[in-house]
Amino acid sequence: MFNKIAFLIFGVFLTWLGFEVIRKGGFVLYGHYVSFADSKVISGSALIAFGILFIWFALKRKAQDFRGKFLVCPKCKDSFNQKDVPNSHCPKCNIGLEKLDGFYDRHPELKEERQDDM
Repeated sequence: MFNKIAFLIFGVFLTWLGFEVIRKGGFVLYGHYVSFADSKVISGSALIAFGILFIWFALKRKAQDFRGKFLVCPKCKDSFNQKDVPNSHCPKCNIGLEKLDGFYDRHPELKEERQDDM
């Protein structure tokens, strides 16, 4: 979700900056005037195009839902993406993997052990 908002804000900023370059021929950056006098239309148009591209990516991008897609080994406590282990067995221990959601609720002794490691 943060990436989507960041892409949208950056896209709006680039589009605005492109219009400023076309309209004024440059912009102020850290107290210094950056001039595009000779190529203000080309530079401004490129900034606008990149801005629109970022806005388009922000609006087109779907938020990914990772809930229920990760598995954990109860023995070695390694986590795996569900699509990486189609047989749902740990490659190291060769025992069945469990869903990561609620794993430490089902195994409170591992939760205490994990907090001691931190």
